[in-house]
Amino acid sequence: MNFDWAALGQTYYGEKQHPSAPSLKVKDLAVAMELANHMKFGQGDGHASFGEAEMLWKEVQPILDRGVSVQALHELVDTAAQHSFALHGRPPSMPELARFADPKTRPADIAQWYHDLPDRHYPVAAGDLLSAMTKATPHAIQHLGRRPVKKEGFLFTTGVDPAAHYPQAAQPMRSNPQEEQGGVSGNR
Repeated sequence: MNFDWAALGQTYYGEKQHPSAPSLKVKDLAVAMELANHMKFGQGDGHASFGEAEMLWKEVQPILDRGVSVQALHELVDTAAQHSFALHGRPPSMPELARFADPKTRPADIAQWYHDLPDRHYPVAAGDLLSAMTKATPHAIQHLGRRPVKKEGFLFTTGVDPAAHYPQAAQPMRSNPQEEQGGVSGNR
């Protein structure tokens, strides 16, 4: 009888708790660390801690249990992060990643999700705010020598025309002529 002792040992020790990350099995630690590094540092260099890998593994495990491969999860994180950071300045949340893990979800669906989420500061879709600011950029640069600020972008989502707004914004503030002469407006 011929035993594969290496496979038997790997199976036996693979099911044991890892001493540095007790909530992880030895066989899961490499994948958990890989995902934690990717989630924390993206494509850059860096190393997540064992504790970070343990916390992430608890949240990622349900997604992997649905049949999503580790490689597919990496691609999903990269796709969602592009839109999440661009429109909201934050990484994608785990509930969002779980939502996008559905095999029927297309990259366009992910982009639309982040586009439709409200902006953190103004009650308008973040994608609409970015579109308004992009359309206003040439006018702002021409008249004020700078890009539009977020408050102006919100103004443009309400229907104000940037081509009409910026020439007025570039005019210096004029005070009341009575006040210039030292008088006070109103009754005397």
